[in-house]
Amino acid sequence: MLPTVVDIIRELKPLRVTETAYVFLNKEGRPISSGNWAKDYWYAPMRAHGIRERTFYSTRHTYISTALSEGVNIKWISEQCGTSVTMIEKHYGKYIGTEGDAPLRDLLAGKSANKSENFST
Repeated sequence: MLPTVVDIIRELKPLRVTETAYVFLNKEGRPISSGNWAKDYWYAPMRAHGIRERTFYSTRHTYISTALSEGVNIKWISEQCGTSVTMIEKHYGKYIGTEGDAPLRDLLAGKSANKSENFST
């Protein structure tokens, strides 16, 4: 997980916690059931905000396409998502930047900005 996500989850941790305690609980204080999670916690907020219902898995697609659009290194994304560079190229190729050799030219000119580091802070 990205360090920012770890920090957020740490903030959610109760004051007194055990090794077997769950971080994400339902309205009754019990662990969230994956079977009812989408119905109880995912679709209702989307409907309330006028957003078309989509599966939670869609967040993966949004994450990958947004990261590629912002120029994040494809190898880093593949490792982060546990998938291959080949799969990302096949399914998300239209989101891969078309700046050609511009990043290399910037590096050689001393004005490199590694965008993938933005995702790791």
